[in-house]
Amino acid sequence: MDSLVSISDSQNQRSERLNNEITDLTDLHQLEMSSLKTDLRKLEEKLLYNLNEYWAEIIERLDKLDTRTTKVEQTQAHAFDTEENTHRLIMEAGPTLYPLCGSCRSNLSSRLFPRSTFFLS
Repeated sequence: MDSLVSISDSQNQRSERLNNEITDLTDLHQLEMSSLKTDLRKLEEKLLYNLNEYWAEIIERLDKLDTRTTKVEQTQAHAFDTEENTHRLIMEAGPTLYPLCGSCRSNLSSRLFPRSTFFLS
């Protein structure tokens, strides 16, 4: 009987020790989970901040690119208009220049080669 009581006491002590270990492990687990949640929240905030900074930088660069693209388009449009106007002016000047050139040619040829009776005889 003493031996059964001794075994029972031993089992009770062992059971109590295991319960204490389980309680300690549960407390440790809860602390670790709380710490992990805090770390995760801080990491999430940091990532969100970095993402916002990166996004703002992308938007800024896209705006600059859009501005440069608009300037290039305006420059090209102006150059095209200028070239088109130059071609139009040349085409409009053609009918005016042809008779003028003809007149200059006949004046020049009449001065260089005056009509004389020498050639006619």
